[in-house]
Amino acid sequence: MSISSEDLLKAKELIIQKFAEATTYFCLYKTTASEDDDSICYSTANNLLNFWQDIISAIENNIFNYHPLKIAQLLLLFNFKNFDCPKTLYNKVLEELIIKRKDPTLQNSLEINDLDIEKNDWSKLQDYKKYITWAEVQVDVQYPIFRGFGFDVFEKDNVFYKEYYLQQGRFIFCADIVKKPRFLMTGHTLYGGVLENYRYKGMLPILPSPMEFKDGREKVKYEIDIILKHLGVNKSIAIDEINKITFEETSLHSNQDAVERIIRKASIPYSAHLKEMYL
Repeated sequence: MSISSEDLLKAKELIIQKFAEATTYFCLYKTTASEDDDSICYSTANNLLNFWQDIISAIENNIFNYHPLKIAQLLLLFNFKNFDCPKTLYNKVLEELIIKRKDPTLQNSLEINDLDIEKNDWSKLQDYKKYITWAEVQVDVQYPIFRGFGFDVFEKDNVFYKEYYLQQGRFIFCADIVKKPRFLMTGHTLYGGVLENYRYKGMLPILPSPMEFKDGREKVKYEIDIILKHLGVNKSIAIDEINKITFEETSLHSNQDAVERIIRKASIPYSAHLKEMYL
């Protein structure tokens, strides 16, 4: 995809703006589960920072092979404190996302790349909520925390598509759009839409057995090791290296319009900081 330097800069600025809004949304409204009491928890993201040099190296070597949604998730990872991403690599991530996505922000219609759509090969979901829930759980198990590594979302011709990458292979469900969903740039739904006429393609997901962890540190170790492996880092974290962090629990405001205004306003300083830092 050919793009002028001026258009590339505008695209980068838009992505950073949307990324700042997505990050602000998580910071303001996402609830974090505690482990031992109401003031401490084990954080995958913070403990993952022990491997930031290895992660940077892996990204530099593999970025051309990364799925576009994985690249978007890297921007979320780069935001964590003490994760010092080189300016040149940050820009390379932005550029690769722009190359691979018609709309890198996931706010508008997206091109469907390498998705074989045969209308006569799609099956109706009789109990679609059950199967979709199973798919979500399966992705949570395989790609905890950074779930965007495990699925992709598309919209084309007023049809919504969600494609999962599971152990059984690809599973895709789609539905006609009555009211268009809104997405964070990482692929997560910010505000739900209204869909109808659900159908699927591929093997239906199998409900996985819930994983049992002795404590929060064991769960975080599993999550970190999965993420490192998925990014191409051939390392693991030891249980005794995992630290606790403090957090504040918040809840999502019920007025979506108010939430959107708050996010837009609150993200302005962070967006300006990112542009000054990386562009």
